[in-house]
Amino acid sequence: MLFRQCDAVVLNKVDLIPFTDFGLDRFEADLRAINASVPLFAVSCRTGEGIAAWPEWLRGRLSPSPVLF
Repeated sequence: MLFRQCDAVVLNKVDLIPFTDFGLDRFEADLRAINASVPLFAVSCRTGEGIAAWPEWLRGRLSPSPVLF
């Protein structure tokens, strides 16, 4: 249910995937089977991979601040 209703998925520590048996392709395929349109952000805080896209997406989701004169 979590993945059906979420607005985005952030998968952290992707720099460690080569050292595990985690399959990113399988994860994404399973995610798409549950929620075909959810954005997936594969990020690594250590290397910076994918980091820029995540806050950019967040900024796009924020309501513009009202202009006060």
